[in-house]
Amino acid sequence: MKRTGEFVLLWIGLVVSGLCTAFGFIMTQIADNPELGKETYESVSTMYDNYDQFATLMSDGGKTMVIWGIVLVVAGIVSMILLKGNKQPKISGIILILAAIVGTIFTTFAVIIPAIFYLIAGIMALVRKPVQMIDTSESIEVKDRHM
Repeated sequence: MKRTGEFVLLWIGLVVSGLCTAFGFIMTQIADNPELGKETYESVSTMYDNYDQFATLMSDGGKTMVIWGIVLVVAGIVSMILLKGNKQPKISGIILILAAIVGTIFTTFAVIIPAIFYLIAGIMALVRKPVQMIDTSESIEVKDRHM
């Protein structure tokens, strides 16, 4: 059975998870560099009370996004391996659904976009069944009623 839909959604989820990881890394760099951090803070200063609050949010949020981005990338790669050749689609689906739900909850919806792709791919992996081949080698003779 071809799993093209699941693979497409997984690839999109992997790319977006990688982007979330990169964004989290950028957030930690902003928090670690006071000059860049203060410049960024000044552009969004109406949203935060002081610079320390902003720097703490950028540091903690960035680390969380990096960790969960990596977790989602690993979960996606493991799921692809399990789906390849239709080996273990149920386990792959469960991994994807759990990664999507847990990642979304722990990052307070920061990784919601890749999680949506993973959730849909996980549901597809669980629900789709292989097509059953019907043996048509035996022919049935149908008699005409009007004869």
